[in-house]
Amino acid sequence: HKAGPLWSKLRLSACPYRQKVRAIKSAAWPRCLHAVAATTVSTATYTSLRAGALKGLKSDAAGANATVHLGLIEDPTNDPQVWAIIQTFRLARDCGDQHRVEEVLASLALGRTDLPANSITHTLLTRIQSLGWHVNESGHIVDMVGSFSLFLISTAELQYRVEIHWPLVVHALTEHRPCFQGLDRVDPRDTRSW
Repeated sequence: HKAGPLWSKLRLSACPYRQKVRAIKSAAWPRCLHAVAATTVSTATYTSLRAGALKGLKSDAAGANATVHLGLIEDPTNDPQVWAIIQTFRLARDCGDQHRVEEVLASLALGRTDLPANSITHTLLTRIQSLGWHVNESGHIVDMVGSFSLFLISTAELQYRVEIHWPLVVHALTEHRPCFQGLDRVDPRDTRSW
């Protein structure tokens, strides 16, 4: 795995913890997840990247959970899966035709089987669904706040919606551990302040 030496160098670095976190988001994820916006990535890859990042931060003590650490203790955009989701949203907004993308999203969500299963729009739908969101018949995204067009929402609001939904994803990934029950009711900003 190409990221192995990166985590070792980060762990040995004398720079402060905050700079290491910044390096993960600005250097590690672009390097490890090159072209992720247009292709699917396995859950095992995200798990491996999270574990490596925790090792690089020297936060890999027994019982530590990389998903909780990178997605709740730190800003969710430090999690490789959130980073990939945002990159996919950015690619669709920057390069996609609104009418066509929303039409194909709706068709894929409705189960049309004559569309290619390896398209960028399919990857986009997979990332939307990984947040627990769904796509309606008009191709708009529906989350717990309401319905919106990926192309008409501001970047800041889109990122905010991703960040408020991420604790629900973390909860789903960690609810099997008794000490992590209730994470779906945690306020991540208060958690980070604490």
